[in-house]
Amino acid sequence: MDILDFLGCEHKVMQAGMADISRVKLVSAVSIAGGIGTIGLSPPPQFEADILDAKQEIGDRPYAVNLLMPYVTQTHVDICLRNSVPIVTLFFGISKKIIDALHTSGSKVLIQVGDHSEARIAVEHNVDGLIVQGREAGGHVRGKQSLAHTLPGIREAFPDLPIFASGGVYDHASARRALGLGADAVSCGTRFLMTHESFAHEEYKQRLLAAKSTVLTKLFGISWPDQHRVIPNGATERWSPDGHIPAWLRAIHHSSRFLAKSNVDRRKLVSRQSLEIPIYTPSPLKPGMSGASADVTALYAGECVASITEQLSAADVVQHLAA
Repeated sequence: MDILDFLGCEHKVMQAGMADISRVKLVSAVSIAGGIGTIGLSPPPQFEADILDAKQEIGDRPYAVNLLMPYVTQTHVDICLRNSVPIVTLFFGISKKIIDALHTSGSKVLIQVGDHSEARIAVEHNVDGLIVQGREAGGHVRGKQSLAHTLPGIREAFPDLPIFASGGVYDHASARRALGLGADAVSCGTRFLMTHESFAHEEYKQRLLAAKSTVLTKLFGISWPDQHRVIPNGATERWSPDGHIPAWLRAIHHSSRFLAKSNVDRRKLVSRQSLEIPIYTPSPLKPGMSGASADVTALYAGECVASITEQLSAADVVQHLAA
């Protein structure tokens, strides 16, 4: 299968869906540059508005939307169906019912997986492609081992399925290595997070540019108690310097799962986060929040962050990756 025909784009580059960070400005810039921009999940009214605005910006070019399964509601699915979204990526969960419904509207469905067993289940659910995530990736992490260890075995098991590499891809050399492992294309988060068009707070971006390391933790786990990779800040240094969190905090996180699909105002929760009480949501630092909150919010980034030394335009990132 020709991956460019499959995607309908010019370059083998997909920008990862990063919830509140990948909004219309970033998505349209990536798609117009010849890649696949991905709209991140948000509350339904904003989610549909972003889809409509992106379609107006990019015309007939392809784009994707990301469904974070812990937060997905039927309304999100209905919005995708109503707008005949060309590509939908799923993460942290799978639903045959949702996949079948998306197929009826003509969507290609991809799912991000972290190991061979997840890949096999996804194929049994009739997905159209896999995004194989290595443990070095930023944000929430399904990968159990490095991309180099995980991807070749999945490629061998599913030789005819479109496969995207995720984790540690940030420039043309790392993209070339990923293709050498058996990937057909790459999916990148951290490099696109550090672009002029991303909807991350400027203080967040500046901290990423200064970062030399990351930590894999479950600290920012209210409503979504799974592991994630972030750069160190005040909260991690105080409550999770080695990546572990107290047992009592894990219990609080697990009991808060119901908040994922509730109507709670997450902005209010974020505004109350402090170093003294480690009740932290997964919400990243965005424009409109205080830059001082950088010490108590999740600053997601992959291990490659230490190798990224400047902000670029999203179009330049697409070209560098595709070189």
